[in-house]
Amino acid sequence: MKFDLMDELCVLSIEDSFWGNKVLLFYVSNTYDEDSLKHKIMNFSLENLTKIEMPDEYIKIKKFPKTSIGKIKNKQLIDMYNKSMVN
Repeated sequence: MKFDLMDELCVLSIEDSFWGNKVLLFYVSNTYDEDSLKHKIMNFSLENLTKIEMPDEYIKIKKFPKTSIGKIKNKQLIDMYNKSMVN
């Protein structure tokens, strides 16, 4: 909530066969290029989060899949992530 360089973000935890869980941070931003923003997010995370709270991956997407009332469809985000890992 303190990081205002992104238009929207969503943090999800998924099962990981090695670590048990993996924390994914999905974000939408039209303000910065992807590499510059990832660097800023990682620095912010290091300063404000504990090691266990740190996202394992930072994933930029064009827009979030949402329900008709504006809630983010978490399952669809996870499916998008899983498909990108297969390809």
